[in-house]
Formats: sequence, C-alpha cells, structure tokens
Amino acid sequence: MDLQSAQLNTQSPVILKLKAKLNSANMPEDFAEKINSDLTKLDILLKSNTLSAEVESNINYLNFIAELPWNKESLDILDLKRVAQILNKNHYGMELIKDRILEYLSILILNKQKNQKPHQPVLAFVGLVGSGKTSFAYSIAESLGRPIVRIPFGGLGSALQLRGE
Repeated sequence: MDLQSAQLNTQSPVILKLKAKLNSANMPEDFAEKINSDLTKLDILLKSNTLSAEVESNINYLNFIAELPWNKESLDILDLKRVAQILNKNHYGMELIKDRILEYLSILILNKQKNQKPHQPVLAFVGLVGSGKTSFAYSIAESLGRPIVRIPFGGLGSALQLRGE
C-alpha cells in the first residue's frame, strides 16, 4: 500500500518524512492500513499545535515500525540433536522447558516436511529476573542459526500501550 495516497491534509515535514520511511519498509498490506490510520492520528495531533508526549510517542513508534526488517527471512537449521546439544551445553537442569522447546521445534520440522504453511505460535517465557529467559532465547537462536536482537520491554515506553490494553 502506498502511504503517499493517505488522506492527509498536511504538508508537515514530519509526516512527509515518516511516509517516505514507511513506504520503503515493504510491510504487509493489512498492517500498512493500520499504520495509515496512525499517520492520520499523528497529523491531527500535529495540527492541534500542542506538543505532547503522545506526539513524540507516535513519532517514535512509527520510526520503530519503519526500521523493522519486514519480509526478511533466515533459513533455520532444524536439527533436533543440535538444539538438544546446545540447550544442554548452555542450561543445566530445566528439563521441562528444554522438552517444550524441542517439542515446538519438532512441530516446525513436521510442518516443513509436509510443505504446510508454517504456523509458528509465540514461545513466551515468564519468570523472575535472572531465571534464564533471555539466555534460553539466545540458545534457541544459536541452535536455529537465527540472528537475535534483544529489545528490553521496559525501555520502549508505556507497558500498557505496548501490551495493547
């Protein structure tokens, strides 16, 4: 979707710059429509001439969305023995969690062998600080041969807004 055709009645340099960045992002069509409404909301906020935290928050959000690696894929190394070896090397105990990760990856392998469209639910790790959530994520990425970027949740702004309340 071409965000240049958005129904925005302003020539604000901020809006024009964001539209250009978002157009080059190659995001999915349905998500681009949502971003289009966010641009309209930002346009209204900018026209009100009140520089609030909401304006800055919206600009930061749209810049973040524009910088995401849309439509970029990496080939996974789907080898359960390799995954088990890396998990055992990096983590002592925690057999329930390691078994769940291996189960998750075995489903991915079966779906790939059947040439089914991959349905990849999210693995959510919940626990206290220092319980190994991030190190498990790094181990999974290492075993699959995927790059990983750590984005601390607390530093992204309002937790309620990020969770979608």
